[in-house]
Amino acid sequence: MIATIGLESIGDDARFRFGPHMDDGPGHQRDHVRYLLRPKAWVAVVRGPCPRFGLHREFLSYKKDYHEASGNGARGVYKWFEIEDRAIVEVNAPISWKRADRYFAASWGGRLFRITRKEIDAWIAISRLASVG
Repeated sequence: MIATIGLESIGDDARFRFGPHMDDGPGHQRDHVRYLLRPKAWVAVVRGPCPRFGLHREFLSYKKDYHEASGNGARGVYKWFEIEDRAIVEVNAPISWKRADRYFAASWGGRLFRITRKEIDAWIAISRLASVG
């Protein structure tokens, strides 16, 4: 079964109000920095160890959903990801303009279950042993 997860993409479509044709009135610089530094919504499948980044990840594509979008697109825009069964993923889920909930999860039977980094390291070690023997 395929698990799905929807992450709100806070500010994702608000970038259009910061284009070069917009008025550079008071607060424009602050809003522009807030947009650039916001946490991004993403899901990546963990493929194994990576000497440079710790984990080799493959970022998944998504489909956007505007059903709950605000008028300016700053809130309520969701990215929906499909995750194959028995996959281990890393999720970055924005919860505000400044913070995100970043965690690992395992897909099983169409559901996602949070797991720890220690569990991922154990999975990598077992996978290595299985490939050797």
